[in-house]
Formats: sequence, structure tokens, C-alpha cells
Amino acid sequence: MWLWRTASRYPARAVDNDEDLLERWRTGDLASGQTLLRRHFRSVYTFFANKVSGPPDDLIQETFRACVESRGNIRDGSSFRAYLLTIARRELYRSYRTRMKVEEFDPSRISVSQLLASPTAILVKEEHQRHLLQALRQLPLELQLVLELTYWEQLPAAEAAEVLELPVGTLKSRLRRAREALRETFAEVAQAAGINNASADDIDRWVESLREELAIRVKPSHG
Repeated sequence: MWLWRTASRYPARAVDNDEDLLERWRTGDLASGQTLLRRHFRSVYTFFANKVSGPPDDLIQETFRACVESRGNIRDGSSFRAYLLTIARRELYRSYRTRMKVEEFDPSRISVSQLLASPTAILVKEEHQRHLLQALRQLPLELQLVLELTYWEQLPAAEAAEVLELPVGTLKSRLRRAREALRETFAEVAQAAGINNASADDIDRWVESLREELAIRVKPSHG
């Protein structure tokens, strides 16, 4: 990406928070933008990897390009990660509508498993985690997103609601529905695979454990 090759005019600091980097990026320091996007690259990669066939490089590129072009629109005090993931969600939906030619795309009804025939780009070693990924992809997309933003990204409710462009109260009620739907779907997947049903606590714990597994397994390269 063009942004990675630009040197900074500003002195390096030991640790910069997102707000400082964004402010310097807005005033013309492209290397601060580079640092900011690199910091959140894995979040964007993981966001796409369980929802597309093959490497998500094109969608990541489009997300970052859109972020570069609209960086002046980020509200002061807003979370940069939430803003970036909002763009990623919009790019994903646009991709489903156009590239995959989904005529009636409704994320409250359609699931990733209905859209994609090939497996996820995410690879995990534990059997229960593979079945959890499968169950997630069978949920309506909007429920899958609620769970992933909450468990994998650990976004506060207000930020997850911002990404999904929902009121916070709606986000919380949707999260309750998503957790119940995942338990039911996982039970079906596990039964089909000949696995004993897991408890609700087991499933919650396994979903959370995927975050640590993905940090190890998902190793995107860029430069």
C-alpha cells in the first residue's frame, strides 16, 4: 500500500495512542497513518477471514483506502477501531451485493454459509473451535457480527453498536439472541459430527478462546 512507504516528518514516540496518531495523520503525517492502520490490521483481517472465500486482501485494501480517503470524517473522541470496522462492514456488504450478485441481501436473514461454498480462511486446530466457526457461519450475518465484535474484538457495547449502526439497546438485545442462536446451532453441528452436546458455559468459553487462537493462527502479511 502506498501509505506504508512514506517517511514521517514527526519525531517517533515510544507509545502513541490512536487519538494522537489520528491527529498527526490528519495534519499530513502519513507515517502516523501507517502506524495506526498497522496497529488494527489484524482486526480487519480477522473480520473478513470468517466471511469470505480465500484471502481477504482485496477487501482489506478497499477498507484501508476508504479509511484514508475519509479520515477527516472521524468524530473527535470516537474509537478509530470502531470506525475502521464500520468501513469494513460496509465493504463486506457491498461485496456481497455486487461481486457475489446477491439480489436480496438481508443480513438479518442470510448467513455466510448460504453465500459461500468454500471454507473459511481461518484455520484452527481444535475440533470444537472448527465446529464453532461452522456454527457462526450458519447464523444470520448480523448475529454473527454481534458475537465476533463482542467476543473477538471485545468492543464495548457502544462501539459495537457504532460498527453495526444500531442503538445500544438494540445491540444488547441482539447479543442475547445471538448467544442463544449460537448454542442451538452449535448443538446441531456437534450432533451431526457425533460430538456430545456442550453446556452453554462451555460454548461461551470456547468462543472467547477463539480470540487467543486467532491471534496465533491468523498471521497476515503486508508491506
